Amino acid sequence: MSAEARCYITVALMAPALGADRLQLSSDVVINDIEEGLLLVNLDTGKTWKLNRVGAAVCHGLEQGSDLDSIANQVATQYGVEAATVRRDIDALVADLRREGLVESRVDL
Repeated sequence: MSAEARCYITVALMAPALGADRLQLSSDVVINDIEEGLLLVNLDTGKTWKLNRVGAAVCHGLEQGSDLDSIANQVATQYGVEAATVRRDIDALVADLRREGLVESRVDL
């Protein structure tokens, strides 16, 4: 894993809500499920990121076309935490993933 790899065990940053924004993984990103969560690899830059199980749920939700509110509700139910708390953490994760070019807005035709 590169020196710039990131691990999202607990996301403490707060980002503004993105509403029902529909996102997708960037076309140059591949993912691989691992026991602890998920590895993301940007094939263009070679950078690698390691996400925990919640981060993995977010990426899989994006792959399935779910919006962020739906993903937050699913994670909140699965882990027994408040949806608003989960949503703030997901917003922070998505902001980082956007900044790194790993996710982008989805255009539905």
